Amino acid sequence: MRKRFFNVAGPCVPKKHYILDPFRGIGNELMDLIDQEHYFVIHAARQSGKTTLLQALADKISARGTHFDSLMEIMEESRIRKVLDSILGDKVANWCNLDDFQYATDMGLVRRVNGNAELANPIYTKLIA
Repeated sequence: MRKRFFNVAGPCVPKKHYILDPFRGIGNELMDLIDQEHYFVIHAARQSGKTTLLQALADKISARGTHFDSLMEIMEESRIRKVLDSILGDKVANWCNLDDFQYATDMGLVRRVNGNAELANPIYTKLIA
């Protein structure tokens, strides 16, 4: 394998290039912002590691590997399934237990828009099918 070298253009690849920690102490802070679904801006001079930081952040998020697994487990719970089936079946969700509906809302799976219940994210339709 080729020796590592200092990269002067483009994103750094740790196995190929000498590199500082792309998070430089802000990794946990960024992950907290992402977990809370907040926006953030990466602003810095050119060639200061913005792309490398975002690639490392994407790798860190992917390494969790639990989001869809845990989401699917939650969606298979009977109380959640009743709420989802009532929404997907175009039935009025009034018949499902209000506690179950509130639980599904608290989990971020459903929401009320103009008095109607709907899935909080359209991708959930594809996950459920």
